[in-house]
Amino acid sequence: MAEAGRPGRARIVESLHQTKPQRSRTSQNLDRVEEAACTQSFLTQEDMLKLQGIPTEHASVAKELQIPSRVLAGMIGNGISVDVLEVILARLLTALGK
Repeated sequence: MAEAGRPGRARIVESLHQTKPQRSRTSQNLDRVEEAACTQSFLTQEDMLKLQGIPTEHASVAKELQIPSRVLAGMIGNGISVDVLEVILARLLTALGK
């Protein structure tokens, strides 16, 4: 039994289900930014490829292979920049004495 003056568990659960959580301004602003990001393109795939140091011809190859734009953008973003890779490999070969 519930103590006097305190609602039982069922009433607490019921009251929790009835109340709607209020969204903070930060959450609302993030929704607006997310919505804008989904409706606007900030960089073309060719621009992303150029920034990574990858030849832009790869974008046409991706289209031929029917790779969706978002998937290609994700792959480009997850890749390592050619310039960075060159520096890493040069230092590695120097360290190995080659």
